[in-house]
Amino acid sequence: MDKQMIKYLGILVALIVCIIVFFAITGSINAKLDYREMETLLVKAARNYAKDNPKILPTSEDSSQPSINAKTLENLGYISDLSSYAKDDTTCTGEVEIYQTYPGVYNYVPRLSCGEKYYNYKTLSEKIIEDNGIASHGAGLYARYDGKFLTDDNDIDILPADEYVFRGDSVNNFIKVETTYWRVVSIDKEGNLLAILVSDLGSSTNWDNRYNIETKSYEGINDYENNGIKSNAMQAVENVLAEKIRLASDLYSSRVKYLISKYDLCVGKRSLDDEGRDGKIECKKVLENQFGGLLPAYYYMSASLDENCTKLSSKSCGNYNYLASYTSTSWWIMTADSDSTNGCYLVESRTVKPTECFYIYDFKPVVKFGSRSIYSAGKGTKADPYIIRYIPKNA
Repeated sequence: MDKQMIKYLGILVALIVCIIVFFAITGSINAKLDYREMETLLVKAARNYAKDNPKILPTSEDSSQPSINAKTLENLGYISDLSSYAKDDTTCTGEVEIYQTYPGVYNYVPRLSCGEKYYNYKTLSEKIIEDNGIASHGAGLYARYDGKFLTDDNDIDILPADEYVFRGDSVNNFIKVETTYWRVVSIDKEGNLLAILVSDLGSSTNWDNRYNIETKSYEGINDYENNGIKSNAMQAVENVLAEKIRLASDLYSSRVKYLISKYDLCVGKRSLDDEGRDGKIECKKVLENQFGGLLPAYYYMSASLDENCTKLSSKSCGNYNYLASYTSTSWWIMTADSDSTNGCYLVESRTVKPTECFYIYDFKPVVKFGSRSIYSAGKGTKADPYIIRYIPKNA
């Protein structure tokens, strides 16, 4: 084969490669995607933009920067016109919120809208309220205003709820994050979801076992936290969130740290016979800006539909209460006994019992999934739990 022929063959091969590359590029540009794929594409573009422009990233924990609009990403060449990816003949708009939870941990939240007829993102809190409605009787999601549950339809329509609380023994409030299961306890008016861990940690702890000068023994001190000194219960929760404690069958889900927000813990104490389940007793003392805690007593009481559940000593609190029976083990709550310095409370056999803090029992971390949590799938049942939309870095 002479040199001239080799030259022509080289040109032909180069031309074929160019044609293949051209069609690959134009094909990808014109590829039609479903809405979940469009969300993933939008997040990838935002990640690439943030990689090239790190100054746009939030600089403090539990904070976000102004959202990045899809048009901005398009104008800068990180993405094509969003509507061009849609399979349907519709106009799509979108934006991505970048949220920092832990230092260096960023949650990219896509907000895609393609018209009511096609697809609009929905937050998980919106979806839960839409699915369950607001109950006035029976098991369900109740509105609470000024500490009182609204059970009159007129009040529900008129009064602005301070929060929504799941009550009853059969409620659809399951969330799944990777292999980890949670149950939504309440939704605040900003849309943040307070949730308690259902999955078995395979780990237990004493609430506290420090030397107590009043009892002259190592029965523990029942301050959840005091001037920076943490109880064992508080440290155990922090160890779970830092992934230092394994689940019984799997690793604790690392995705949780992307999805949760800081919140204020109500760590005030109460006696067995203190009346009220509106949180005013427990919230007299607040521990600010925490990533997680345990369940305050008033939420356990609030979950019961029995009107005779007025104080912790009421055995009626175990009636019509999903929190009383969702696990067969005994578990600590965050609220401690105000009548002693070494007394703590645990849920056991559908009742709240006082005991010394040094005993070892299970504990159930409680976190707040941020209002930015986007609904992905599910109906909230144990078999079909709600799924929060999360796009891994390698998606």
